[in-house]
Amino acid sequence: MACGSSPPARDTLRSTDAYNATRHGFSPAADTTARAVVDRLHRSGVACSAPEPSNFTLLRPTYLRQHVALPLGAIECEAAVPGGSENVVVEVFGGSRAIDFMNRKAQIICRRGTALGRKADGTNDFPGLPYVMGADRTWIVEPDSIAFNRVIATALRRPPRNACTAVAHA
Repeated sequence: MACGSSPPARDTLRSTDAYNATRHGFSPAADTTARAVVDRLHRSGVACSAPEPSNFTLLRPTYLRQHVALPLGAIECEAAVPGGSENVVVEVFGGSRAIDFMNRKAQIICRRGTALGRKADGTNDFPGLPYVMGADRTWIVEPDSIAFNRVIATALRRPPRNACTAVAHA
């Protein structure tokens, strides 16, 4: 879904809300899947230190309010990059919810990020919302930057993606 597109259908929001209402924590099996993705990164030369489960209790209220599907599991780690480090989040979903998740995040973040990133000269420094999706579309890796997204995509042999592809950048 491109930035600036229409809001999701009420049925989609109701479906997400119903799904979220049943969720009260991450699944250990899904966290294991997320850790396996972090291990794949490490085996491919992308070190991501101190992998820990995301804090479900902190995520839940915001995701419920914004009608964003809660992942079944999520692991966060820190990756060393030139000049510092990046937070990397691996989220695991069931079925097509990974796509729904990124589409909804794009609706929420892309338009606002584009507006906040607009410069006086008409260019924009908002990079978008980078991610890599698993071949089975059940997991997503979200780094902080477009550049590191390319590194992750190469390591996982998946295409780099940007949920805000309709955002024009200078």
